[in-house]
Amino acid sequence: LITSNNQIRRIVNSVKVNIYNNPAKTYSLYEIGHYDQDKHKTKTRNNEGVLEKMMSNEEPQHALKRAISEELGPNYISNLRFMKGHPVFDVEKASRDPLKDSYSYPGLPTQYNWFTEEIYIPLLTEQTLYNNASKQFFTKELKEDGSFKRFILWEWKDQS
Repeated sequence: LITSNNQIRRIVNSVKVNIYNNPAKTYSLYEIGHYDQDKHKTKTRNNEGVLEKMMSNEEPQHALKRAISEELGPNYISNLRFMKGHPVFDVEKASRDPLKDSYSYPGLPTQYNWFTEEIYIPLLTEQTLYNNASKQFFTKELKEDGSFKRFILWEWKDQS
């Protein structure tokens, strides 16, 4: 939280990681929704890639790896490939959304700062796209204590 012009604002730094099947970017991974197994229903999201709020004083590279680990699985962290050969996050180039009402705290003006990156994960592509006719798959997200949090439905979408 910061104070600007006698108004309290919430600043949220986040990473947005677009995940492609390979450097040609034929397919992009989308988070379709969160599946509630009790209701047999999916809460639609339709976000391209992985989105993750950064922790206080966290570097974008660490947030990217944490996001991949939490949402897709820790087995993919050692298999990341950056489209430009290395991470290119740059604090000066973070895109800033306009100030808007907070989703989490209605009435509190919030600004989202996005650190973006493009990657591909050969192991993920092999396991979930090339060996999967539907191009959809689920991952299981866990809480910090290791207990179940939710299922996430993903889909590879053709970009051509």
